[in-house]
Parts: sequence; structure tokens; C-alpha cells
Amino acid sequence: MTRLLDRYLASAFLKTLLWTATLVLMLFLLVDLISSAREFIKDSSGMLGHYALRIPVVLVMSLPFATVIAAVFTVTQLEKSHEFLPQMAAGLPLSRVLRPIFLTALCVGLFGSGLQEWLFPQLKGLSEPVRTEDSGFLKPPPILLGNETLSLLRYDPRSNTAQWVLLTIEADDGKREEIFAASMSWDATQNGWLLRRGQLLRENAAGEPVIVSFREHLQSLQLKPLDIETAQLKTVDLATGFHPATFLNLAGLWRQWQKHAGTASSRLLFYDRLVYPLSFFVLCLVGVPLALPRENRARILGVLMGAGLCLAYFVVSFVFRELALRSWISPEVAVGLPLAGFFAFGWVTLDDASS
Repeated sequence: MTRLLDRYLASAFLKTLLWTATLVLMLFLLVDLISSAREFIKDSSGMLGHYALRIPVVLVMSLPFATVIAAVFTVTQLEKSHEFLPQMAAGLPLSRVLRPIFLTALCVGLFGSGLQEWLFPQLKGLSEPVRTEDSGFLKPPPILLGNETLSLLRYDPRSNTAQWVLLTIEADDGKREEIFAASMSWDATQNGWLLRRGQLLRENAAGEPVIVSFREHLQSLQLKPLDIETAQLKTVDLATGFHPATFLNLAGLWRQWQKHAGTASSRLLFYDRLVYPLSFFVLCLVGVPLALPRENRARILGVLMGAGLCLAYFVVSFVFRELALRSWISPEVAVGLPLAGFFAFGWVTLDDASS
């Protein structure tokens, strides 16, 4: 009897998840189709590859939140129709009654990991028909290393060349030097960056700003090409719109870790892939108990609290990863602490809901 009820609950949850994920994908398709309409009107040949590439990636990215929403909705609907009462009356604890939800969520997470492991490496070639003139360029955020701050429009890792560069250097005496250049390329023979067609702003002995124009200027920096390529997670391949590591499997992420000597970004990417299925379980553990009605709380308030706390998990995870990229905490702490903290909170909340 218990197994029959477990299958019924898991089936209801999966049906709701299917509709939720479909709705998310339809919204994505609508927004993307509107934004890409001009491009497809000019040339519709790349439309199939465009969406064959993006739909699986968007599905995997949105699946954790869609799973929580589906779990919360399923539980509230079943509780509203008093379908939990037979199991609760038989003496089963709430954690046992909800176990099919948690295990199914974990299975959905493993399905998402399977897509990343086996399907994603096959998808990147689909971006070829819709590549733009910016294909292959990276677009990193401002990079801070020591007393140097580098902002650039785009960077080509194949030639170690950046375009439209703004470089700020803080001296030990408090003086500041700013360099703006149209391009910057790595000169391995002189172990420095060759800046072209720009201006250098510095202070003279009297503290007055002086502007010097140049056609070429060799600048020695702490920043190296590897820092630009791997020091941040936000880098985007403009040909696909996704981080290049999106299309790597675990073995590829491990090779990237080894190649870049375990930089913070390569370690974070590897750990993120490992804990991806666990995040489904933890998010449902947090969201589902809060969605259950209480004597002093309306049902809709519980649903909003559950969804809000799951959103808070993504915000906290993002903040911790930013701290890891700035070397303030280790990548292991950045990935593990939010997961462990929300797991503990969800376990306490589930225990409280059971009482």
C-alpha cells in the first residue's frame, strides 16, 4: 500500500514538473524569438541549430527552480485534498510521506547531470551556423589583481589580444595611473602587454594630471593571459551566449583544472557540476516543508516563503562564489557551505513541520 502511494505521489510530482518545465521553455522561446527575429528574417538557416543548442542548456539551468515550484505545488494540492491523511493516520512521519518527492527531485537532478555529461559536449558544434563576427571572443567582467584593475570590451584567447582596454594602476604612494588603449596584446618575448593607439593619464610631481598619447606602449603587469581567461566565471562565449565550460563534461572540467593549476574558477566549475544533483534535493528539502499550511500561516504565504528561500539559496551561492573568485574564501567553502547550511535549515524545518 505504501509503495502504491509513493508511486502515486512521485507520478503527480513528475506530471506537474513536466508542465512547469514546459512553461519555462515556452517563455524562453517567446522572448528569444522576439529578440532574434531580425536575425532569422535575414537568414533562417541557423534557427534549428540555434534552438537545438539553447533549449537543453536553458532546461538544465532552469530545472532546479522548476523542480522546487513543481514540488511545492504538488504538495499543497495533495494536502488541500487531504491525500496525506491516510499515511499520517497510519503513523508514518512526514519525512517518510514526503520521501518520494525528495528522491524524485534527486533523480531529476541526476537526469540534468546526465544531459551535461553526455549531451552538452555534442551541442557546441550546433552554434556554427549562427556565429557572429565576434565568434570565439570572451567578454570578462573587470578584473582586479593586486593594485591593477583591467576592464576590456572583449578578449580573444587564441591570440591573447584584448580590444578597448581601460587599465588602472594604484602606486604605493597613492598616485594613480590610467591607460586607455584601442587594443592590447601579450608580448611573450618581453613578458609584457603591448598597448596600441591610446592615452596615458598620470600625475606629475606637482600632482597635476598629465595626458600622454602613444601609438605603442609596452606595459609590465601582474595580470597575465591566464588571469583573463580563468579568473572569473562570468566569461561568455558570444557565439553561444554561454560560459565555454557549459559544454564540457566532468572529465573536461577536470582537465581544465589540471591545465590551469587549480585556479579558483576551474575548481568552482568542477564542484558546481558535482553538487548539481544535490541542489535539487536540498532545495526541495527547504521549500516543501515551508509550503505546508500551519495554524498561524496562510497556505499562499508558505508557498511564497518556500520559493523565496530557494531563490535566496541561488543568491547566497552567487555571493560565496564571488568571494572565492576574489580569493577571500576557498572554492570548497564557497560551494559546500551554502549547500550544507540550507540542508541543515531544511532538515530543521521538516522536523518542525512534522511535530
